[in-house]
Amino acid sequence: MRQVGMKNKALVLVLLLIVGCGSGSREVSVQPKPNVRAEDVASARKRVLKAPHDAEARAALGEELTRLGQFQEAVAQFDSALLHNPALLRAKFGRAEALHQKGNHAQAYRDYLDVLNDASTTAYVAQIAARVGIPFATRQLTAGPGDNLKGRYSLAGNDIVFQSNRDGNWEIYRMPVDGATATRLTYDPGDDESPDFSPDGRQIVFASTRSRKEKQNTGEKQRSIYLMNASDGSGVKRLISNAFDNWNPIFSPKGGWLVFVSDRDDKRDLKYGERQSDLFFYYLTDSSIARFTQGFGDKSSPFVSLNGETISYINNVNGDFEIYEQGLRETNGHRLIFEGGAKGGPQCSDDGKWIVYFEKNGSNFDLYYYQKEQRKTVRLTAHPALDAFPCVQRQGSKILFTSNRTGSYQLFEIDLKAPITREDLTISLSQMLAAGKTSAD
Repeated sequence: MRQVGMKNKALVLVLLLIVGCGSGSREVSVQPKPNVRAEDVASARKRVLKAPHDAEARAALGEELTRLGQFQEAVAQFDSALLHNPALLRAKFGRAEALHQKGNHAQAYRDYLDVLNDASTTAYVAQIAARVGIPFATRQLTAGPGDNLKGRYSLAGNDIVFQSNRDGNWEIYRMPVDGATATRLTYDPGDDESPDFSPDGRQIVFASTRSRKEKQNTGEKQRSIYLMNASDGSGVKRLISNAFDNWNPIFSPKGGWLVFVSDRDDKRDLKYGERQSDLFFYYLTDSSIARFTQGFGDKSSPFVSLNGETISYINNVNGDFEIYEQGLRETNGHRLIFEGGAKGGPQCSDDGKWIVYFEKNGSNFDLYYYQKEQRKTVRLTAHPALDAFPCVQRQGSKILFTSNRTGSYQLFEIDLKAPITREDLTISLSQMLAAGKTSAD
């Protein structure tokens, strides 16, 4: 498995390598259905019989039928309600909910959009946003030229570091999150990728193909791990290099060691990218290296918890790449999520209660977060474009991620404390319908 530093047009290919070939699209529940009592449905039917022209009564019956799972009859009741009162938002939203749960997602999305286009809509915005998978505000941080991706926050959250090919090949750049001008840090013909800040923000670790010869007959170069000053890119020092590939370095929270990915222990004579990858520690005090993961399967995309005691990563031992967690003193990892498509890029919250990742959803990639205690999955993005490589802001509420929703790959930011507005939700839902994308895709 590889996250190879190559030209931008191959990024989707890289993602496919990361998460494998599984699809497994799924429906994310907004909330559990309440218990439906037969007397509630019967009472709603009596109300309609007494007042057949009462739109509110028919809408109430439609809601009870939806909870009961009788979606076809529910839609008929909502249609009748709208015949008597075409402006009744309760009936419009209820019809959309029934259609969505029935499986007619495209029409449901059109009905949701009809509800949002009513300027008086306030009560249903959060419910629609959660249903279609775009519950929070999103803003763009980078723009052209070129592609900008795989961003990481500094510990303070004031700066980001990322890779960009705006000047030809992949180089490392630093930029304040307020959108000020980015500063180029590396100048090398090789590809520099996957940067990460040290906890004190003074250094950046990254992977690079610089000074490495091309692997025979593939045109690919193996990577080594380097360290440099975060302020200006000076003081470049090679930390990790051998005859095999080393990539995806991440600092520990206290900065005493790194975790990185390498295929160094697979001595089989295989083509580039076919050897098994595992996670390793690099100790900055004495430059020693120790293997962390064992067993079969490719392991990659490591992330260290804030307390430094647990590492999250992906492993394809069972076919698709899935998310695992493993304590530093544990021999084996345990799988976290048992539903949905192949996954990548896990990032854990400071308190360890939830984890953000990207997942293959049909032919696309979207962001999700998983609440461990409740075992609940919340969809964060549902754009027709590709959304991947999330980074959780330490001691904050932001999530940085990569998306090609503007045509090129750029960095965007989700604010978990800022629910999406009706206006932005309307725009996003219109784009999804125009692209023919629904949550069932």
